[in-house]
Amino acid sequence: MTTQYPKERKDAIINKMLPPLNMSVPELAKAENIPYGTLYTWKQTYVDKKCKNTKNTSHSPIQWTTEKKLSAIIET
Repeated sequence: MTTQYPKERKDAIINKMLPPLNMSVPELAKAENIPYGTLYTWKQTYVDKKCKNTKNTSHSPIQWTTEKKLSAIIET
């Protein structure tokens, strides 16, 4: 059975996964009584959409040079 969630509720829940709240998916699944898979899908869709709308992709590790990746690892 597929459950449809109102856009307002979905947006509010996605916002809880983002800063400053940064609630985890398991935490939200329990609090909102929504399946983990649904929340992970919403989160991934949000991230994909956000990345697609970003014109400067140099922040994506996929497009970094080997030297830049090594530098990031050393810094952390």
